[in-house]
Amino acid sequence: MSFTKEQIEYVARLAKIKVNNSELAHYQEQLSKILALVDQMEAADTNQIEPLSHPQDRTLRLRVDVVTVS
Repeated sequence: MSFTKEQIEYVARLAKIKVNNSELAHYQEQLSKILALVDQMEAADTNQIEPLSHPQDRTLRLRVDVVTVS
């Protein structure tokens, strides 16, 4: 999927970003590349992969919770 210049202008208006005509082509190309990457990630087969709560399986070192009077 690729963006049209009208869509780029619409998104810029929603985000309240001023975009020059010279920048439209650049943003159109960059946003189209991002969508292509998302499409590529969606195509990956993840049926055999269990979801993670965190990418690193570490336990946090916690201090002892002791009430002290200062």
